[in-house]
Amino acid sequence: MKTVLAVDIGSSSVKAGLVSVDGTVLSSVRIRFDKKQPFPWFWLSAMKTAFSSLLGSSAFDVSSLESLVISGAGPTLVAVSGSGEVSASLLWDEPVPAELNGLPDLRGDGAASSIFLPRLNVFRRMFPAETKAAGCIFSGPEFAVACLSGNRVTVLPEPRYTSAYWSPGLLEENGFPEDVFPPFVPPGFTAGYFLKGENPFLYNPYGDFFRDVLPEGTRILAGPPDFVSALLGTGTVSPGRACDRAGTSEGLNVCISEPVSAEGLRTLPSPVSGLWNISCLLGETGLDFRNFRDSSPEYAGRTYADLLAEVCESPIIPVPGMPVNPVREAAERIGFKVKAGIEKLKAACGLNPEFTLSGGQAKNTLWNQMKADITGSVFLLTQTADAELLGDAVIAFCASGDYSSYSEACSSMVEIKQRFIPDRNRNRIYGRKIRGF
Repeated sequence: MKTVLAVDIGSSSVKAGLVSVDGTVLSSVRIRFDKKQPFPWFWLSAMKTAFSSLLGSSAFDVSSLESLVISGAGPTLVAVSGSGEVSASLLWDEPVPAELNGLPDLRGDGAASSIFLPRLNVFRRMFPAETKAAGCIFSGPEFAVACLSGNRVTVLPEPRYTSAYWSPGLLEENGFPEDVFPPFVPPGFTAGYFLKGENPFLYNPYGDFFRDVLPEGTRILAGPPDFVSALLGTGTVSPGRACDRAGTSEGLNVCISEPVSAEGLRTLPSPVSGLWNISCLLGETGLDFRNFRDSSPEYAGRTYADLLAEVCESPIIPVPGMPVNPVREAAERIGFKVKAGIEKLKAACGLNPEFTLSGGQAKNTLWNQMKADITGSVFLLTQTADAELLGDAVIAFCASGDYSSYSEACSSMVEIKQRFIPDRNRNRIYGRKIRGF
């Protein structure tokens, strides 16, 4: 059966999986970055370990491998010199000096709506010489695509996203030479084929680094930003479908038929032409819980499953004189934030959707049920919590012609396996708690 190798580059790890044309995730791995290594080596080393683990298994028939597709977090920026060396990089979540953030000196119509220009502006101020001398500036995981294929591209999720990226005129007006930015291509574009030996664009160590773990001639596809892959991997591609993408950070998304403007929400084009996606960004909910755990000697080192089991054994509203469980308090703060986000979305788009889960938080069934109980909404889980990998596979099999559209591919490949329905009694008690009595 046809298989693709799907790769998603996150903020702390690389996730990779072998996905068949019917949506079955045959195997998957997550390799955490070793940030003692410099960039880009901690990216590439994690990818190499993932490839070796998945493709080196005797149970996998390498001849069935259709392609490799790479998505990832952004906006990450990588400057490469004319001779092919990485001269500067700024990861999407990397802190920058406070005095360089939010500078009001971008020019031109459309600058305010661009996701990348503010970050580019900071990048140039942090690395002025490197930016000026750059032979190419990559926008994110496209750098990894170039390492494997030797070709430079920037993936535009859908034509309507141009204003969220840049236009040639806008780049020039803000002092960025157009020719250092790779051309726009659609998701699933064939960037090239993996060739063992010297990489025609970047220095040999990057491409040749994968010599022993990736088959010669593997087709390399350019994937979109990871949130677009997650929309596809959760089937959030028809009006009323929704997803909750929750890992280190969290965002709620609803597919809508017309754009909606509302305070605290962002509307962007859907990867499906003619549709839109409205989202509520909740911040780093997963990181908040991890920080709570790690800062407490009593809880540091305990697993999330263990902590959530303790929460579920504690009363939602303790009897008088009994202290509230601190882990429950930390979890409920996140749950109440999710509820507030859902209420914002419902008010803005007039829908009451069920949310398909994605991300590391989705792997804890106790937490999924607690979210349902707190919010009063139904949450769904597909065959994998790593929706980015499934979405990458949707893109790859559409590119190969196995499916004629994202909608067709999602209907066939994305299957709901589990439903988390709110318990009415617990939802009522949480409601009392939110109201303060």
